[in-house]
Amino acid sequence: MSALVKLADTARKQGRWEDAELGYREALKLRNDATVVGRLGLTLVAAGQPARGARNLMEAIERGGGVGAEQEEFFKVFKRIRPTVCLLYVKGNLSDAVVSIDGGPFHKEGGVQFKLFVAPGKHVLEGKSEERGVARAERTCPEGGEATTVLSWHWPDGLPTKPERLFRHRRKGEVIPGLDDARPADIPREEDEPPPRKPIFGGVAGDERPKPKRGSVGGGVAVVSGVATWAPAVGVALHGSVRPIEVLSIDLDARAAWLTSGIAGEPISGMTAGGLLSVCGHWRWLFGCATGYLGLIAVDFDEARYEGRSYVFFTPGLGGRVGARIPIGDAFAIRVAADVVGLNGGIRVAVDQETVADHPPVMIGGSVMGTWEF
Repeated sequence: MSALVKLADTARKQGRWEDAELGYREALKLRNDATVVGRLGLTLVAAGQPARGARNLMEAIERGGGVGAEQEEFFKVFKRIRPTVCLLYVKGNLSDAVVSIDGGPFHKEGGVQFKLFVAPGKHVLEGKSEERGVARAERTCPEGGEATTVLSWHWPDGLPTKPERLFRHRRKGEVIPGLDDARPADIPREEDEPPPRKPIFGGVAGDERPKPKRGSVGGGVAVVSGVATWAPAVGVALHGSVRPIEVLSIDLDARAAWLTSGIAGEPISGMTAGGLLSVCGHWRWLFGCATGYLGLIAVDFDEARYEGRSYVFFTPGLGGRVGARIPIGDAFAIRVAADVVGLNGGIRVAVDQETVADHPPVMIGGSVMGTWEF
């Protein structure tokens, strides 16, 4: 088989389309290889037969034919020609009938249960049954779309409206002697399942589903309330996230913020720095997280006014956060989040034995960040 494929590949590179088609078909008689089916499709398209080539390309894509660049070529060529052809589903109520389209050869496989690509426009189908004679139907197939044609034979009085022989579906993995051992490559297979309501690729540019994002990094502005006072502290925030599945992510955020005014109106400054490790559940643009916090709060007395010094308090804690992700383009988003963390202890600030601030063990934070998603 490999020798036939090499000869066909050489003929296709040289533009000898008939020789290439013959080589691929002979190779397929030996082994029905998905990659060879795709190459046959490329050959037929290059030879000016997009309707015949589309079926082979679709089969190669569905079966995972080709590797790397060749697999991408199958998809690109199929996507390019899909708007120029029509996918026609043929159905009927006899299993022993054979069908001809526009006076062409009769299909031997699948009876009147198959699909194939055809040129846009009106087509005449003729089905022949040894038992029930001839049935005819006309159908206009739209460019880039799909259509269904039904061939019906009338049953004599006394038979059920849906006899057992109405349809014969191929079982999954079934091989039918005389049909599968020498199957012409241009005859479509009978499907195990009913045809989809829409074409697999739609034939419209941009119809592909975007790949799910698996991580993000970013940075922005943070506001924190709880640095020994309810007054807001303003600073910066950094963000990193990995998303093992679509609805779950593991986030790591770091932030640092400084008070914009003194504690209790006194010349006492404060700041906080820490990190939040979160496990988040996602639903559309929204997310909610269980959060662990590890950080510090620093209180610094003005040396010109006090005979004190700076104090640093380590503050682990647990809490939760909620937020929203607002996408901007394909790879960027705005991330808005708010969190509440319970700390291991509160902060008490005293001057000359007088308490000027006694803050409970709670920290409230928020951030607005721009993120790059990948």
